[in-house]
Amino acid sequence: LFLVLFFAIPAWTRSGIPKCDKTPRDQGSEKLAGDHGFSIGVSGSPQKYRPGQVYTITLSGVRDDDMVAKFQGFMLVAEPSFGNTAIQNPTSLGTFQLMPGDAMTKFSHRCSHAIEATSSMNKEGITVYWTSPPKGSGCIDFKAMIVERQDVWVSDEGALTYSMCEDDGPLSEPPVVEPCCACDEAKYEAIFEGIWSRHTHPKDFPNDEWRTMFSTLIGASHSANYTLWEYGRESSQPLQILGEVGVTRRLESEMKRYSNYIRSVVKAQGLQQRSNVVGQTFAVFRVDRIHHLLSVVSKMIPSPDWIVGLAKENLCLANCSWVDHRVIDLYPWDLGTDAGLRYDGPPKPQRPRGVITRITSSNPHSDESPFYDPTGAPMKPAARIHLIKQREYFKNC
Repeated sequence: LFLVLFFAIPAWTRSGIPKCDKTPRDQGSEKLAGDHGFSIGVSGSPQKYRPGQVYTITLSGVRDDDMVAKFQGFMLVAEPSFGNTAIQNPTSLGTFQLMPGDAMTKFSHRCSHAIEATSSMNKEGITVYWTSPPKGSGCIDFKAMIVERQDVWVSDEGALTYSMCEDDGPLSEPPVVEPCCACDEAKYEAIFEGIWSRHTHPKDFPNDEWRTMFSTLIGASHSANYTLWEYGRESSQPLQILGEVGVTRRLESEMKRYSNYIRSVVKAQGLQQRSNVVGQTFAVFRVDRIHHLLSVVSKMIPSPDWIVGLAKENLCLANCSWVDHRVIDLYPWDLGTDAGLRYDGPPKPQRPRGVITRITSSNPHSDESPFYDPTGAPMKPAARIHLIKQREYFKNC
């Protein structure tokens, strides 16, 4: 007598992670083709993610007549992109986080890297946070299944798949700047967007909201021989003045001394931060094969010496072309010149001076910090910058 046992074998991705089965269990029909007007969206529409940053992901639908398309059920999943063998466990797919107080979403019991509906109540859309995985995780696909109504469901096709690959730009380490091989020159628009508010960073947010602002955004497109600021090194005296006082004059004078290394000076008006308004300010600049890096900085006001910005952002691609559009979330950095931990504490010179470090929910490890969270939850960005290529200038090389 032989006993034959049959086991259910899950589908597997090429990376070795079980593929999540998104088939709805209470539907009696096969899935329909297409996306039926439903789509996955990521705030800012980035094509690349930066390790350890928080992104806002939405799932919604629109009809041909621009009417909102409602749906009853859904499942949103993060999966390794085809051919990505770097991810060997679900934790390398990043982490979903539900919106506070959202009763429409829950973590899926079927897959460890998925969000699904709590009920079949009609929905116009859902929003979740996603914290991107560590460096080296490669490309990731977000895929969604939508149950529009009984026996009408779609999955994965069209706009129900959104792909993001890891950005090799600098985040927390000094950048390795490769020579640029682009022949043509390019013109960019930089859109600086303030996010920091009582809603995004409520802990100890200044009571006098009319005082909260970002200082003038100042910087340059430049060559590898120039450094405006850099992670892990001491700030210059002009940068210290900007970080502590918010005045750019000394920094602008210093930039003139290094004009041989600078193509365009980038300067945009500061932003008044209001909890009910997302402000934006603009600047344009040019880059070429020598001056292919962008550095900008703005002070958070009030703060001891906190800034947001970019350091040596490389806009030149390995295929000798220029980035079309890049969206980068900006987080606070401590210049290491003032030891204060609160927004509006008295001046407290840091002795000895420290180096420029990233402020996180666990650094500094003190409840006095307005960004401290004992759970170590990821911080939301304080600002965002959009870099949009406007045109190219063709050269004979």
